[in-house]
Amino acid sequence: MGDILIVLLPAIILGAVIWALTTALRPRDSGTSDAEKYQQDLARRSAEHYAEQVRVATAARARLEAKTRPSQNEQQQLQQEGNARAAQRAQPSNKTWPPPKSM
Repeated sequence: MGDILIVLLPAIILGAVIWALTTALRPRDSGTSDAEKYQQDLARRSAEHYAEQVRVATAARARLEAKTRPSQNEQQQLQQEGNARAAQRAQPSNKTWPPPKSM
């Protein structure tokens, strides 16, 4: 029995020392803490809110510009109509003038 103790006791102690060292040197919880998770969630929600605000502002600006500025096609059409009216005024008409009144 004494021989078994002399062999097993150092083996058990060596095993306990190796287990303690591996436990001590193992990296701690590599996950994120609750505070880090909260910060990440807050940053994500903030970015989503900002993106939504940009989208809403862009849509409002587009609606405002659609009301206040005609599109390029409408501008071209109005310009062509104005040029056509000006050309009609500049052309001599085919109407005959009434004869001059005698005095």
